[in-house]
Amino acid sequence: MPRDLSQYPDWPAYMKKATAAAYCDLSEYQFGQWVDSGLFPPPCKKQNRTELWSKAEIDKARVDVPENDPIKQWVGGNYGSVSRETRP
Repeated sequence: MPRDLSQYPDWPAYMKKATAAAYCDLSEYQFGQWVDSGLFPPPCKKQNRTELWSKAEIDKARVDVPENDPIKQWVGGNYGSVSRETRP
């Protein structure tokens, strides 16, 4: 089960890719791979030419990953962890 992220209320509702990746404790490349694979949602908004991800949609995707998902098993207990050091 992903960590309860309510202790981090200051994450923006819509995030650029780098911020969304940091929120998920992933590299931008890995986050992009997981978006491409459907594990995370695609960007939901475009502001000028910048793609934005919804925090609510990312949170939903993190909770909805089944326990037997190979990516979740690969990541192990750190799936979806967030620390203050990774926060932008």
